[in-house]
Amino acid sequence: MQIEGNRESSGFKTFWTGGTPAEKTAFTTTWVECESQRQVLREVYRSWSQAVPFQRWKANSRSEALALIQHEVWQAHCGLQPYPEIAVVDAYGKVFGVMCSYYHSGQRYVFIQHIALHPALLWPNHTPPVPAEVLVEAAMDKSIEAGCFGWVAASPERGQEALWRSLGFFKHDAFTYRKMGYFT
Repeated sequence: MQIEGNRESSGFKTFWTGGTPAEKTAFTTTWVECESQRQVLREVYRSWSQAVPFQRWKANSRSEALALIQHEVWQAHCGLQPYPEIAVVDAYGKVFGVMCSYYHSGQRYVFIQHIALHPALLWPNHTPPVPAEVLVEAAMDKSIEAGCFGWVAASPERGQEALWRSLGFFKHDAFTYRKMGYFT
């Protein structure tokens, strides 16, 4: 995946799609504790909004994904729902992606509610970005820890189905895409 703009001034490294082991090891995934989720998301929002011009940031669907994650955390803070599991993937001191997920014990999978990727990342439509792959692998690990054999699910927005298929998900029903661990 390529980073748009002046790579030297922004401090970004160039990451290509394909997810080679060397590229994936550059990324670290951190699960954020419930008490600090709001603060971490504010810092991510601030850093991402400063990384790209405001008009482009405001019109970007990735900023909407981050806002939806913030809304999920806000609802939990107000006591309207349980706190989600928030994972942050970073490399070289920069946050490249944020994932919001829930464990569904009745369905026996980890449901990925939203994935927000840095607005300056570009990638071809047929290959998934490496930070998204790393976040999905973190969800599979969480699913294995919960005894769900690595099952993860998502309900992609219209127009995002190709990204989820490129991440190895298959269409389960009218709304849900699923993936079973590291075996697919």
